[in-house]
Amino acid sequence: MFIENFIGQFLKYKSKGYLQFEHFDNIILPENPPSEKIELYVHIPFCRELCPYCTFHSFRFNEGAARQYFKALRQELKIYKDLGYQFGGAYIGGGTPTILMDELIETISLINNLFSPEDISVETNPDHIKKNELMRLADMGVNRVSVGVQSFDDEIGR
Repeated sequence: MFIENFIGQFLKYKSKGYLQFEHFDNIILPENPPSEKIELYVHIPFCRELCPYCTFHSFRFNEGAARQYFKALRQELKIYKDLGYQFGGAYIGGGTPTILMDELIETISLINNLFSPEDISVETNPDHIKKNELMRLADMGVNRVSVGVQSFDDEIGR
């Protein structure tokens, strides 16, 4: 267990420099998007705790970085719309997408306004499930919530 924890923490440390926000004037995307609707995956890479067993690209939550990420994400979504992409469904995963509900709500609102997807799925953790927030998500068109129960043993996730 010690070696697994060490390797997990080492990899998280080494990859923290990959989350950089730079201004890109020339984003290269295919100029001819598919004519049919495709599915959109949105990755929110922030978690309050970094689980040593998790293989997903994630970073320890930092509110400033997370807000900057959401802002950049919304700018990127507008680029896809301007290029003519059409998304029939959206899956928002992570990390923990519900880590900043106000930012998530703003992002889902933009996705709805730009693409009118038929299905929207959002991942969350058990400790983020609150009835009022689930109702808010449902009101915005979220029709599937994936709850990541990583373990029923609190000691394993630490």
